[in-house]
Amino acid sequence: MDTLIGVIVTVASGLTCFWYLICVICLVQSVRDGTTFVLLTSQSVCDVLALIQYIIFGFEITFEWKLLHLPPKWASLLYSFLEYVALPHYVVIAANRATLQQGYTKFGP
Repeated sequence: MDTLIGVIVTVASGLTCFWYLICVICLVQSVRDGTTFVLLTSQSVCDVLALIQYIIFGFEITFEWKLLHLPPKWASLLYSFLEYVALPHYVVIAANRATLQQGYTKFGP
């Protein structure tokens, strides 16, 4: 049963990561058109790195091996490191969008 769950996690994360990489390429190309895509591009890169962590996690479940033999607290810190980096991105993007909407209604027609 663990093998099946590990394969499902690995395949789903791998397909999602592949699709997200295509989106990252499109976002990188869109940065030339508008600077607002910079935040979305950096967030997408963080998301791809987080998906790579899930792929590694799926391999660990499938093959029952540990990538790094660390104590549980250190492993938890390592695996959630990119999520800690990604969370402020969401706040910055939300503040950017809110400022844009507020500025548009304040100075708009």
